[in-house]
Amino acid sequence: MIYFIVNPAASGGRGLRVWRRVQECVQRLHPEGYQYYLTEKQGDARRFSHAITTGSDADRTVAVIGGQGTLNEVIDGSCLDREDVAFAYIPTSWEKYNFLQSVFQTATLQERLQRILTDKDVRLLDYGVLSNPSLNRRFVMSAGVGFNAAVFLDFYGNECAARCAGRKGKYRVLVKSRRLMFLQSFIREFLKAKRTRGYVVIEDETAEKHEFNNIMFASALVRPYGSGLSDCKKDADERIEFCVVSTRHKLRLLRVIWAIVSGRSTKLDGVHIYRGKAMDIVLDQPLPAHVDGEYVGMQDRFTLRSVPRRLRVSI
Repeated sequence: MIYFIVNPAASGGRGLRVWRRVQECVQRLHPEGYQYYLTEKQGDARRFSHAITTGSDADRTVAVIGGQGTLNEVIDGSCLDREDVAFAYIPTSWEKYNFLQSVFQTATLQERLQRILTDKDVRLLDYGVLSNPSLNRRFVMSAGVGFNAAVFLDFYGNECAARCAGRKGKYRVLVKSRRLMFLQSFIREFLKAKRTRGYVVIEDETAEKHEFNNIMFASALVRPYGSGLSDCKKDADERIEFCVVSTRHKLRLLRVIWAIVSGRSTKLDGVHIYRGKAMDIVLDQPLPAHVDGEYVGMQDRFTLRSVPRRLRVSI
């Protein structure tokens, strides 16, 4: 059985258009064995995935149509301790480094559907967890705290405000590209970017403590393919890549972001790369935190860790 969880508002409304194309193909190729759920608000995808992945013993595939935030909700709400559940992802926008590319998938929509419908292959992947006494969130790409989370928070807040204004019809909303809106959020947060003192402890063979005076952001990459910060690739040793950016010079942050966006591997001052099974972060003051671009509140201490080979993905 195939279950589609669709975010019709993803990528500025492109989610609904993608779903209509998918539905036409599925009705033609696999009309008797699918159900679909349309999300209306944040949290719906988590609730749907929990209901789908618990209770039954039948084999099933949960196919997500939306952005990486929708994918994150589905994975976070699902029961991952079962061998009869697999996940598939059909993105509504093709960012340079998305989840599909991180697992080496380059296929057209028709080819993706054909693989999903025929269960051509299932791969076991790692996922990450951001946790503290009051929070426990999974992530499939990256999570972290600081400047990058602040940009995500500002961007999604402005995007939601623009949609609400358009629906209510109170005033005309100029249609902007999402890239332009993201650039505006980046500039705003860059101008007011905060630094803080803190330390991280990398949990490996020996627990190493590293102290910093000007942390601007820290992150964990479950799938660091294409990160311009190092040549490190995910391997089979159950370790993941951690990055801490600490600098007094705000302009240096632009070079770091450019390295990430361009995918150019280079060593930069203020950028610290570690490999380990987990990273404990303690900050002097709370900063915005995110999982896969989704804001999860202001945090000053938490743990980032990897859970190896527990996510079954249909590719």
